Amino acid sequence: MFNLVKKDFLLVKKYLALTVVLAFGIPLFVAWQAPGMMGFAVFLITVIFTVYIPLQSVSLAEAKYPKATALLCTAPYRRSAVVKARYVFFLIIFIFCCLAYAILSLLAPQMEMLSTMDVVITFLIFSIVFGIYIPLQYKFGFEKTKYLLMVLLFATSFLMPSIVKMFAHTNINLDIFTGLPLPVRYAALITVILIVISISLTASIKTFQAKAL
Repeated sequence: MFNLVKKDFLLVKKYLALTVVLAFGIPLFVAWQAPGMMGFAVFLITVIFTVYIPLQSVSLAEAKYPKATALLCTAPYRRSAVVKARYVFFLIIFIFCCLAYAILSLLAPQMEMLSTMDVVITFLIFSIVFGIYIPLQYKFGFEKTKYLLMVLLFATSFLMPSIVKMFAHTNINLDIFTGLPLPVRYAALITVILIVISISLTASIKTFQAKAL
C-alpha cells in the first residue's frame, strides 16, 4: 500500500508545490480580501480546490500511459489495492489541508479557528463529491469525466450558500439533529461518511476489476 500511495505522489510531484501554495494561499487570500468569510466555507473551498489538481494530474498521467497501469496490475499488486491506495492518497491531502489551516489560524489572528464539527462536515461533503466522481472515472475513463469533476466542484462551492439560505428560510430545519448530544452527532456523521466511502470504494474496486487493461 505504501508503494502504491508513493506512486501517486510521484505522478504529481510537479504539482506538489502548487498544492501546498493552494492549501495555504486560499485561506490567506480570503483573510486579506474578505476576513468576514473565514471559517467553514473557506476551508471547504480550500479542500476542494487543493485536491482538484492532484486528482486531475494523477488521472491524466494514467490516461496518458495506460500500459503502466496494466504493468502495475501484473506486478504483485491486486487491483483492489491500487484503488484503495487512491482513496488513501486523497485522505492524506485532506489531512494536509486541515494541518495547513490549523497552522494559519494559529499564526494569523484574523483567521477563525475551525471546530471539529466543521472538519467532519467538510470531510462528509468531500467524501460525497469524490465518492461519486472516482467510481465514474474508473467506469468511463479520464477523458469522459474530466469536466464532471469541475461541475461537481463548482456546484458544491457556489451552491452551498444557497442551500444554507434554503434551510434558513423554509420550514426545513435541523432541530432534531442539533438537539442530539454532541457525541451522537459526531457518531451519526462519521457513520454516514464511512457508508459513503464504503459504497464508493466497493463500486470503484468492482469497476476496476472488471475493466480490460
